[in-house]
Amino acid sequence: MTDTTEAFHAERIKAIRASTGLTQKAFSEMIDVNMGTLRHWEQGRRVPTGPACAILRALENDVGHVMAALNKA
Repeated sequence: MTDTTEAFHAERIKAIRASTGLTQKAFSEMIDVNMGTLRHWEQGRRVPTGPACAILRALENDVGHVMAALNKA
């Protein structure tokens, strides 16, 4: 298995969030991550791991359907 965490650098995470049109607060709530954690990701201080990487990858590949699914939860 490849290490996908390095692939999620700050600019890529910002671009994924921008594609949703959401603020940091709304995006962090949608993906169920603390806003401080998201801020650290976007500043390059930390990288997402585990399920967060899966959600980010899914959003990047099909933002509309993934947002619809997450908003139903």
